[in-house]
Amino acid sequence: MREVVIIGPKHHNTYGVIRSLGKKGIKPTVVLDSDTDDCFFAKSRYIGSISHIPVPQMIDHLTSHVAGGDEKPVLICCSDTLSSLVDINRDMLADKYMIPGASRQGAITHLMNKQNMSELAEKCGLNIPPHTQTIERDELMQKKESMPYPCILKPLVSAEGHKSDIMICTSPEQLAENISQIDCKHLQVQKFIDKTMEYQIIGCSLLADNEILTPGGVKLRLAASPRSNTGIVTLEPLEKLNIDIAPIKAFIQATGYSGLFSVEFIRDSQGRDYFMEMNFRNDGNAIVMTAGGANLPYMWYLYNTDGDWRDLCGKKIKKATAVPLFPMLSWLKSRPLYILSKSLTCSVFMDIDFCDPKTTCRQLATLVTILKTQLVKRIKR
Repeated sequence: MREVVIIGPKHHNTYGVIRSLGKKGIKPTVVLDSDTDDCFFAKSRYIGSISHIPVPQMIDHLTSHVAGGDEKPVLICCSDTLSSLVDINRDMLADKYMIPGASRQGAITHLMNKQNMSELAEKCGLNIPPHTQTIERDELMQKKESMPYPCILKPLVSAEGHKSDIMICTSPEQLAENISQIDCKHLQVQKFIDKTMEYQIIGCSLLADNEILTPGGVKLRLAASPRSNTGIVTLEPLEKLNIDIAPIKAFIQATGYSGLFSVEFIRDSQGRDYFMEMNFRNDGNAIVMTAGGANLPYMWYLYNTDGDWRDLCGKKIKKATAVPLFPMLSWLKSRPLYILSKSLTCSVFMDIDFCDPKTTCRQLATLVTILKTQLVKRIKR
């Protein structure tokens, strides 16, 4: 069996890929972008081996310590930073791995700039929010009166920023108050859209065979925080969500990207969809696809190993719900019945797998500790 190397953070995104492959009998080599060995899934039954390597040493590790044998390992990325790292080292890594990305080195990193991405999306027939523009953080204070309020500020390049750098501002005064909290230097500003729905197209692009697999739409039901699309999600057929897939596929094809991906959209009260961004990597919500019958990491593996991936394409997906148990604890106080009901009826948890005993025991012990702490705080009040 061909080796699979997963590079990613200590996050349920990485664990989702590990589980998806593990349930098909593939125990991947896992390389975490970390300099500590503390990780909730470190002893997962689905892992072949695990290493903790800081990002600056990642390329040297991949080229010197992992790849080997007659067959190239299949590489899967689980963060924007690592997707960009692989992209800008494509010419070196392509000799040793079956890698995701475009045929030209640096092409995907260029598109990770949200302005470049938005301009390409618009050319392909997708709507982007009004007044989309690029600005330096230091310029914002000078131009705060001319911003399109309410507006949303985002890191121009996701790999260079954090979720905490995403800000919604309704006035120049609020912008001036929030700007000190933003660490990212380069920002994208857009008119804030009052959304009625947020959804993702999560799939696998196989451009060498002119195939873009988009089994369904993933709808966000409840976000764990206002700045995140991690939350309770459901997988539904594209027809039910009334999604026009043609311009989305045209955009993905125009990027030249092959590999696991997600494309994010919001829908306003008039039913108009707006393109937000494309993630050139596995998505943290993608485990719901596996639960619904579309195991995309396994499809990517089969595609790169001349396996019969086409047999999986025609299978009808089933509706599925995924819950990130730990992030949703923040909602337990305000919406306890909803969180408990979804947790009891969901198809899959993003951060716990009851078929993975050591990881489950560690996660449940952590959960008990958190709940005890919350209970003690409540009693003291």
